[in-house]
Amino acid sequence: MLASTFDTVDLHLLNSTNTSFSAQGISATAAANTTTNIDFKLNDDCFLWGGKFSCVGAVFGDTCSLQVVDVDGVYTPAGTVINNPVINWPMSGVDGLQFDLTVGHCPKKMPGNLYLRAIYTSTGSTPVKIAIGYCIFKILM
Repeated sequence: MLASTFDTVDLHLLNSTNTSFSAQGISATAAANTTTNIDFKLNDDCFLWGGKFSCVGAVFGDTCSLQVVDVDGVYTPAGTVINNPVINWPMSGVDGLQFDLTVGHCPKKMPGNLYLRAIYTSTGSTPVKIAIGYCIFKILM
């Protein structure tokens, strides 16, 4: 639901009356030795609980940053970066899970029509396959 009024700091209020759990994912390939943006649009107001970032083909020296961006200029001028929750997280160089983040004791409310952007910087000579899973509670009211 867009323009929702529901907000909470109490986890017990996240129930089937006002939210719906919706794990969502995106995959992409980052070209070798380049920086690649991987955008995921939040179509509805939601609570972001966290996510997992995995890749195959990363090398030591690769990094990933995460941003919340108003790509379409719905709330701020187009392209405005609203938040940088992860900056230059180093990849281990081992295939698989690179990081697993949880927002903490209470999920972060996110207005619909914003984007979650992963910025992958590849330093290697081969493409990197990326998979991101987001834990989201859609707001129903």
